[in-house]
Amino acid sequence: IKREIYSEYCDTNYAFMIIVFGVLFKLVSLLIDVLELYLLQVQGTESPVIHFFAKATEMVSSYLIMLLLLFLANGWTIFFQKLDDMELFLPISVALGVLKLIMVGLSRLVKEDQHFFHAFDGWVGFVLILFNAILFSYYAYLIFDNYERITADKKTKQFYTILSIIAIWYFCTFPASYL
Repeated sequence: IKREIYSEYCDTNYAFMIIVFGVLFKLVSLLIDVLELYLLQVQGTESPVIHFFAKATEMVSSYLIMLLLLFLANGWTIFFQKLDDMELFLPISVALGVLKLIMVGLSRLVKEDQHFFHAFDGWVGFVLILFNAILFSYYAYLIFDNYERITADKKTKQFYTILSIIAIWYFCTFPASYL
């Protein structure tokens, strides 16, 4: 009996793990940015490989947090606990993450130095903004759909409301910072 109680309370908290990995990838991205700036000061030239890894880890970080928000909006940890209930959702989200990384790589290949102001300048930035707008629309659909399924639990509705406000801020930071 003790073992069953222990296993019930000590299951792996995947939502927490996703947040931790998202923050760790962001930290690695910032450390790579600092290394890149140091090398730029010492050598006087930019390393495309280091820059790509900095942007790629930053994109992985934002992607993990965005994925967590979409999972929570879909009802994960509230209506179901296991991710195997989302057989179609997981491969599509992984494919979208790979697509975002490809877009980061393309942004480095097609940059024009005389008109280059940031990593997502030009058509790559507009595609990523459109991508984030589509994900935000899907997120809003999931939140409104699941909000109706929550019946009498006031704390769950309050959690969903706070999650919605935070996610709206998060989804709007990317387009606002690159427009």
